[in-house]
Amino acid sequence: RRIPALWHDGLGTRLAVVLDRSPALMLAGIVGVSTVVYAVMAHLVFDARPLLVDEIFQVWQARIFGEGRLTSPAAAHPEFFSGMHVVETDGRAFSHFPPGHSAMLAIGEVLGTPWLIVPLAGGITVAAFGYYLRIAEHRATVRLGTLLLFALAPFVAFMSATYMNHATALMWLMIAV
Repeated sequence: RRIPALWHDGLGTRLAVVLDRSPALMLAGIVGVSTVVYAVMAHLVFDARPLLVDEIFQVWQARIFGEGRLTSPAAAHPEFFSGMHVVETDGRAFSHFPPGHSAMLAIGEVLGTPWLIVPLAGGITVAAFGYYLRIAEHRATVRLGTLLLFALAPFVAFMSATYMNHATALMWLMIAV
C-alpha cells in the first residue's frame, strides 16, 4: 500500500480492468505462463524425475498401467525389491496408492512424457480456479490479483513441478468446485 500508483484507480486497477475486457484471453495467458513455469521448474529443480519414495512408486504403478496391466508379477527375490509402498499378494505386486494419479501418469508414460502430466494438471487447476473467480468475485482487481497469487505461489508451483499427486488431486477438486 506504500505504492499509491498500484492502488485505488492506480496502475494495478487500470491493468486489471483492461485485462478483464477479454477474460478468456487473460485466463489463457495466465494458464499458459503458469504451466510453462511449472514445466521449467520440473526440469530445473527436480530434473524431471521422481525423487521421493511416494513419487517413485506412483510412477512405477503408472508404468504398469502403461503396459496395459493392473499389477506386476511379484519379484522372485522380494528382499531386493519389496518396499513399504508395495502390496504383494498371490504372486502379484502393485502400489498401495489410490490408482487415479498413477492412471493419469500412465498417459504420460505412454506418450513418453510422464513429467509433463503434473505441470499440465497445475495449469488446468489455474484455469478452473479462474472460472470459479469469475463467479465468486465481482471486482476485476481482486480476481486478477487472487489468480496471479494462486498461480505463482511457491507451494502451488513446486507441487505442480513434482510427480506427487497433490496437484492432480487439487485439479479434480477445483473442477468439482
